[in-house]
Amino acid sequence: MINRRSITAGGLLAISAFGQIVRAEVACTPLDGNGVQICTAGIQLGRTRTDRQECKNWCWAACIQAIFRLNEKKVSQSRIVQKLFGDNVCSAAIGPQIVGVISGDWTTDDGEAFTALSEPLLDLQFGVANANAAAMVAQELGEGRPVINGALGHATILTAMTYYRDVFGRGIPQEIVVRDPWPRNPNRRVLSRQEASGTFFIAKVQIDS
Repeated sequence: MINRRSITAGGLLAISAFGQIVRAEVACTPLDGNGVQICTAGIQLGRTRTDRQECKNWCWAACIQAIFRLNEKKVSQSRIVQKLFGDNVCSAAIGPQIVGVISGDWTTDDGEAFTALSEPLLDLQFGVANANAAAMVAQELGEGRPVINGALGHATILTAMTYYRDVFGRGIPQEIVVRDPWPRNPNRRVLSRQEASGTFFIAKVQIDS
């Protein structure tokens, strides 16, 4: 659970030992008479099933774990939660906490050191509103980097998006494909219209060895 306090034309190969980012790309149709294109940005994960949350409020931690794993960095959910809260409490997290806990130095469960960096592309709860958020998400996907998507209090991993793009590069999402950590939901699914319109948080994640 994410706590709201009440509330690309290119390709990349990155085959992982833990996950399978097979290809990432952005592809667009030619401009129509109104200067609009239909574009798809996405990451192909093959048969990979991303991590499921280990308690009802750890969707955010499962998303972090899955993104780390797709970058060949194995870190348990409990260690991610402990880094934020100091204990394995089954607690939700808000946007700044998610971004803050990701960013910094890490050690994998096998002892390998790496650094991660996160940045909010959208966080309506804390005043981060970005008219170019869709275009920025597409750029991340085109580079092979999935993003964390928070909608209606639940975090998922956004792996693909179909959107309209105008001559200024601005995007309007039409379909959003995610990997869902909730055990009772399909792992790969399309966000409902209600969920898509209820998106309030998006964060990019970059991993440096």
